[in-house]
Amino acid sequence: MNNERSRQPLTLEQTIARIEALSEEYRLDTEMSSDRARLYMGWLDETVATVEKISPKWSPTLKTVFTQTVANLLRKDYFSFGTEYGTGQGSRPLVEIIRSLKHFSYLPEEESIAYLKLLETIYTNHHLTPKILDPLFYYGPKRDKQFHPLTTELNNRLDRAANSPARKKEITIVSNYIAAETKTINR
Repeated sequence: MNNERSRQPLTLEQTIARIEALSEEYRLDTEMSSDRARLYMGWLDETVATVEKISPKWSPTLKTVFTQTVANLLRKDYFSFGTEYGTGQGSRPLVEIIRSLKHFSYLPEEESIAYLKLLETIYTNHHLTPKILDPLFYYGPKRDKQFHPLTTELNNRLDRAANSPARKKEITIVSNYIAAETKTINR
């Protein structure tokens, strides 16, 4: 019975509670500096507020895909142990994904799901994601305004195609690029 419960997908409410619980983990993380913990705790607060604001418009399918994405991101370690970054499991990619979902909240459900799955692929494929995905390390002083390069490219393409049927094509183009890159790396 316990195994059955652990295999059941989380609800959106449980997912939000898990994101909120990260704040306490960061506060207690002995490898994370207090400034870094405060920065990430602020991002998590912003993330929870955004999810609570935009998720009532989501279909049950989109909610399920989102909860699976969060679960997959939180399983990954994005920082090297023994650094001032602490463990930081999935929080930075999660912040970027939520900001992107908020920005493109006008996408129809089919495109939103494809977009979310593509973002998950970007952040969970270790060949596509830098080992330390931290704004102060990876992006320098622009820390909070930059996204992962592939996310930036995808978002720019979607912005250019905002009011046209080309949006779906742009998601497919980036998806095909990632598939080709992954195939090349895995050879």
